[in-house]
Amino acid sequence: MSHSVHLFRHIQTSQVIVSLKKAMKPSQLNQLDAATQPVRLRKDLWRPMVSINGFKDQETAQAVTDALLQRSELRQLETMFSDEHLKLAKRYRGPIEQDIVEKSLVSLREALETIVPRRHTEDSPKLTALWEQQKFADLAGAGEENKWPEFVEHGQLVLKRNRFVKEA
Repeated sequence: MSHSVHLFRHIQTSQVIVSLKKAMKPSQLNQLDAATQPVRLRKDLWRPMVSINGFKDQETAQAVTDALLQRSELRQLETMFSDEHLKLAKRYRGPIEQDIVEKSLVSLREALETIVPRRHTEDSPKLTALWEQQKFADLAGAGEENKWPEFVEHGQLVLKRNRFVKEA
């Protein structure tokens, strides 16, 4: 059985939540900054953005999730406390702090590059990244030095009722 990591994005604020399951729980809102965190989890506002499948064990998927969350948090703090960001009026800072789609995807690529080669062997199957929209894959893989690793294959995510990952 292969394990997977799912990233969900908020369709209005572009916030991102990471999950090891295909469904989200209200406790996962704690991944977001307390100041910009929604009051409750409305599943109609969250869409699967990418599903990475093919991890050989749960520990590898968990390690990628942990590394992704750690890197995303560091990028978020860098943005929040940068000089140019602090010069903005407070009302303009919120939407910038919430828009973490690109930062999360770059963090995902970096987490995969660091964690997976140490835990997968040569005969391990490739990981499959299923994307809601191709533009998200291109966002994190733009530029020659920022390409997705060779062990990741890309595909289209099939959604059921525009919300949940369809069972295969």
